[in-house]
Amino acid sequence: QMKRYLDAIAQYKKIVEDYPATLVAPSALFQMGVAYYYYSNLDELKGKPKEKEAAVLKSTEAFLEYYRKYPESKQALQALYLGAWGYYRLGKWEDASKTFLKFVRRYPKSRQAPEALFRAGESLFNLKRWDDAYAIFLRVEKEYPKSEWVDDAIYSRAWCFVNKGEKEKAVPLFERLVAEFREGDYGPLAQFTLGDYYYGEERYEEAKAAYEKFIKLFPNHPRVKRAKMLLSNIAEISAYKFYSQGELLFDQEKYKEAIKIFEQVLQKYPKSVYAASALVNIGASYQAMEDYDKAAEYYRRVIKEYGNDPNALSQVKFAETQLKNLIEARAITMK
Repeated sequence: QMKRYLDAIAQYKKIVEDYPATLVAPSALFQMGVAYYYYSNLDELKGKPKEKEAAVLKSTEAFLEYYRKYPESKQALQALYLGAWGYYRLGKWEDASKTFLKFVRRYPKSRQAPEALFRAGESLFNLKRWDDAYAIFLRVEKEYPKSEWVDDAIYSRAWCFVNKGEKEKAVPLFERLVAEFREGDYGPLAQFTLGDYYYGEERYEEAKAAYEKFIKLFPNHPRVKRAKMLLSNIAEISAYKFYSQGELLFDQEKYKEAIKIFEQVLQKYPKSVYAASALVNIGASYQAMEDYDKAAEYYRRVIKEYGNDPNALSQVKFAETQLKNLIEARAITMK
């Protein structure tokens, strides 16, 4: 109680070693594990990783020794559980997984069992044993369908697929999280991840729909800003695809078809960096077809709409030059 943990540990250790047959020996062994546990969490050990690790190991050993010696005692459940957590804290993933699984076998109906089963899978996940981890995560849902760890298990199963390079198989699991666990921690993450998946696969229309759904469902989420940025990127990518089709038609002197494509760029992506160029090329297409009044109309639009835009200087200059040439050639009137 006075946080003199090392002094307490020394006393408990003396009882365990010198008086192993006494009634207080089991309690002393358990309390030694507790004291090491609290000692390992002291602020003064934050900058001493080796001392902290040693304390965690001692705590783990004490709890597991208690369980081995007194498996039928009232504190055996807690001792085994804390021993498993000790391995987890130490990053001893194989031992952690085995000990958590042992706990589930021994105490399948305990309140800690669902989390213990999940942590067993998570430990294998950390070892990159995706198939073994997946099997345990699946057990969480099957054996404890009403526990609070079901969504954690589904999310982790999805990432097993992702890490195996089978991303398409993860999609239904992410979609399920959004549908069934929208209010939990993983609903927003799953919806955003769907957008990232489609974006990475260059399936931009599906990515756009996923990010828009994310913003609609989770308008106050910290990732909304990034979702909007990615939507802007998708718009530019899509605009470029349209625009490049128009350029190809223009180069092939298929001016009417090119105009239709450039008009779509203006309609669908009016804020795109390609909008000014689309206007210019519509004007150039009409000029090539000798429809000079129409050409002038679009050149004037470029000057009016983008005259003050520093990102459209070259387009504005081109439009001004072409408009001047048309006037000087008396192909159009000055108006």
